[in-house]
Amino acid sequence: MMLIQAHHAYVRRFLCMGASRMELYQLRTFIVVAEEGNVTRAATRLGLTPPSVSAQIKHLEEELNVQLFVRTSQGMLLTEHGTLLRTRAEHTLQAAAAMVGEAARLQACLVGEV
Repeated sequence: MMLIQAHHAYVRRFLCMGASRMELYQLRTFIVVAEEGNVTRAATRLGLTPPSVSAQIKHLEEELNVQLFVRTSQGMLLTEHGTLLRTRAEHTLQAAAAMVGEAARLQACLVGEV
C-alpha cells in the first residue's frame, strides 16, 4: 500500500511540475529503436536522421528519469526498465490510435442534415 501511495505522489508531483512534455512521436521512436536495436536503422525506418533519433531517446530518458537503453558497440539494448516501459509505450500508442479512430467514427455520425 505504501508503494502505491508513493507512486501516486510521484505521478502527481511529476504532472504538477509541468515536466510532462512527452510526445507520441517520442514513444514511437522508442519502440522502433527497441525493435531495431540500432539508431541508424531506426532513423531510416522513421525517415529521420540518427542524431534526431538519439536526441529523442535522450530527452525521453531525461523526462522519465529512467535509462531505457544500454548503448553498446553492437547497438542499443533495452534495460529492464526499458523493457517494462516499452510495453506501456505500445499500449499508449494503441490507445491513441483507438481514440483517433473513435473520433473519426463520431465525426461520420455528426455529418448530416440539421
